[in-house]
Amino acid sequence: MDTDRNLLFGVLALQAAYLDNNQFAEVCAAWTTRKETPLADLLVERGWLQPEERQEVERLVERHLKRHGGDVKKSLGAVADGNIRDMVRDQGDTDLRQSLSSLPPAAGYVLVTTTAQPGVQRLRYSITRLHGEGGLGKVFVAHDNDLQRDVALKELKPERSGHPEMWRRFLKEAQITGQLEHPNIVPVYELARRSEAEEAQPFYTMRLVRGQTLREAVRDYHQRKNEGVDPLALHRLLSAFINICQAIGYAHSRGVVHRDLKPENVVLGSFGEVVVLDWGLAKMVDGPDEASPAIAVSEDARTEATQTGRALGSPAYMAPEQAEGRMDLIDPRTDIYGLGGILFEILTGRPPHTGQDTAELLRQIVHGETPRTRRVDPTIPPALDAICAKAMAKNRGDRYGKAADLADEVQRYLADQPVSCYGEPWTVRAGRFARKHKVVVATAAAVLFTATIGLAAGLYFVSAEKNRTELARQGEETQRIAAENQAELARKNETDARDREAETRAALDFVENKILAAARPEGKKGGLGRTVSLRKAVEAALPFVEESFTSQPLIEARLRMTMGNSFIYLGDANLAEEQFRKAAATNTKYRGADHAETLRNLSGLATSYDALGKKADALKLREQTLATQKTKLAPDHPDTLMSMNNLALSYIAMNRPADAVKLQEETLVLMKGKLGPEHPDTLVSMHNLAVSYIHAGRPADALKVLEETFALQKAKLGADHPDTLTTMSNVSASYYNLGRHEEALKLMRETIKLQEVKLGPDHPETLANMGRVIANLVVLKRMGETVPIIDECVRRAAGKDVHPALIPGVMELRLSYFKQSKDAAGCRATAEMWEKLNRTDAASLYIAACMRAVTAAVLKQDPKTSVADATRLANEEADRAMAWLTKAAAAGYKDAANMKKDKDLDPLRDRDDFKKLLAELEPKK
Repeated sequence: MDTDRNLLFGVLALQAAYLDNNQFAEVCAAWTTRKETPLADLLVERGWLQPEERQEVERLVERHLKRHGGDVKKSLGAVADGNIRDMVRDQGDTDLRQSLSSLPPAAGYVLVTTTAQPGVQRLRYSITRLHGEGGLGKVFVAHDNDLQRDVALKELKPERSGHPEMWRRFLKEAQITGQLEHPNIVPVYELARRSEAEEAQPFYTMRLVRGQTLREAVRDYHQRKNEGVDPLALHRLLSAFINICQAIGYAHSRGVVHRDLKPENVVLGSFGEVVVLDWGLAKMVDGPDEASPAIAVSEDARTEATQTGRALGSPAYMAPEQAEGRMDLIDPRTDIYGLGGILFEILTGRPPHTGQDTAELLRQIVHGETPRTRRVDPTIPPALDAICAKAMAKNRGDRYGKAADLADEVQRYLADQPVSCYGEPWTVRAGRFARKHKVVVATAAAVLFTATIGLAAGLYFVSAEKNRTELARQGEETQRIAAENQAELARKNETDARDREAETRAALDFVENKILAAARPEGKKGGLGRTVSLRKAVEAALPFVEESFTSQPLIEARLRMTMGNSFIYLGDANLAEEQFRKAAATNTKYRGADHAETLRNLSGLATSYDALGKKADALKLREQTLATQKTKLAPDHPDTLMSMNNLALSYIAMNRPADAVKLQEETLVLMKGKLGPEHPDTLVSMHNLAVSYIHAGRPADALKVLEETFALQKAKLGADHPDTLTTMSNVSASYYNLGRHEEALKLMRETIKLQEVKLGPDHPETLANMGRVIANLVVLKRMGETVPIIDECVRRAAGKDVHPALIPGVMELRLSYFKQSKDAAGCRATAEMWEKLNRTDAASLYIAACMRAVTAAVLKQDPKTSVADATRLANEEADRAMAWLTKAAAAGYKDAANMKKDKDLDPLRDRDDFKKLLAELEPKK
């Protein structure tokens, strides 16, 4: 491991525009976990550097080393400016920090300048005591001798004062805080040095807020909550939270994102002040991220992270995009998540996320569920729980758009008004009506009470005049009638209960049948239409399930299982996980953890883990489920066999193909014995065994199993059954992998003919196989045959739900063919076909520009056209290419590094408008 050499390579790759800032930060973070691998190898692995580009950067490294006498540190110090040093230092790695600390200071730092005080020099501030400290600096209570007041004075820690980078970050914090003039943001009074010497320590002074941090106030509230604490205490905390939201909303209006919101960064003054502090990690939304760590974890948070069992600092309130290091996604919604975390702690007394270490905590934030306050304390009002959950939604688009919107929701709750994110039951609405109309409700109650008493008194006096015998007879008759009525009522209730149960089961069957019918691939119905139908069915069923089966938990669990499978099909893995988890919890409670239905729920939960990328969690859950099924059910029970199938797929996902083959072979033997060789589940197991063989590097064994499966499916299901057609496609793919391209081509064409009749000519699977035919023809060097197939494929795919890479891929082949043939007319026709698809995303617009630029290059070399005409036509195509490139940039295409090296754009490089556009897209220094 040579830290300096690796860093030098990365910095030069960044400065040569092969990388952008985010890629540089990400690869540095990756290298800290794989230091035995050269950083250059990691860049090639990610596809960010091509081998020839790597060689070019290596040459740059050698030239820099030669210029500095072979001294790596001098070379690195000369090229690593302040921004780069910040990005590297914020990785938090010891080796990287040591490497930077030994470098000479970076050039270009401008510190604060002050004018000399006229007259006698004296100290303006007298330090009184230490007030607190964080990762970057210390805060003292100081006395301002000029204005005779106490202030908070912040300066760098002594061990950091020797680093110019730390000075710049410190000054940046002071400047951003000083620009935010809001009653709930601490005001900065002065930024200066301890003396006039150029090397003197910088410091800045702020208002000294006396009081306690919000974390201390929340802790006090929850400690005294069960002791009959002041009922207005929560109201005061929520009112303070509204002020915090208003302060952050103001900062957002000034283009500043805080990025480190947590209760200890808020002070509650002794006289009702609410002040937001510590803007050290703040970022200007529209400006360069001068300190863009892969994960913005404050220094004090890192220190806390080493203390096992404690709630971590900043990471405990991080949004998922910040925990993932997605600096390109950091915006005001990131602070909305942090505000939600503060509200979570106000309500529950604990941070929203806790963990044993930083890595575990960040994984929980990225992959775990949205924290819910009522899971910690069921007494928390549902409306506040819903507000908090919306603020902390995993999907950024589902959060509140502005901090003011979040403040308004909490204000509505405090004013006893309904909130937008929670649908209240009628009992809550009725209670609110009673509270808001006390006079009307009290008057109505009084009238009813008076009328009841009056009626009772009148009946009493009238009845007193009746014959006692008659009264006795009437009493007996009344008792008899009452008994008959009671018996009739019991019979009616029993009948009603049976009717309700029958209606419920009918509704259950109706919902399940609607969902299953929408998911079943029947007839010629295309994949897109089926997906839309299923989504509509599930969206209609979801509220029905939530509202109608609360008193019938086992029926609800059955429906949730169906809904979970539907969400898996639709690609909504988070919703699927929620449904499977709730179904498993219900069945565990009422049936037991080892009940067959509970185990089916857990299998579905493992499938959702797979879709969420949690492969290790899926594998562990499947191993546990299978062990229970073998004991509780039987080794050859259908559920057990299906779990064996799924566990084999998990082994493949975890790169354990030998384990997958062994388990799949065992499964297939059991299935053939239990279900028979032609059973659909057996055929699925055979297909999975073929997949295991492929991953184990045994393509010939895979083909043998696929051919056997294909023969059985043709006999059992029919040659045109969708499952048979899928296996037929896989057999063709195996021929291709084994180099039997003619056989692959023949079988794939037969498959397409059957699919065109059974599924439809524009079905996604039909179109995918057309793409495979084209690939076979390319390998066989029969490119001329591909053009009509490509044109037909594009015509059929227009507006259909196909794989996103299919059409760009085949169009690229078409353009490549005409480019190699130097056929300008064919290149132009390809570009026009692409443009007629009317795709408006940035990537598609960029492809259109490249196609026009390629046409321009071919036209310049056209031997059939005069030089003058060729130049004119080439210039026209280049103009069109620039027009499309400008549209792509306007639509969001910003990859200047790719534009620099994309050879398709070579005809545009000498143009002034191209150079200008490239300069505009270059990352701002």
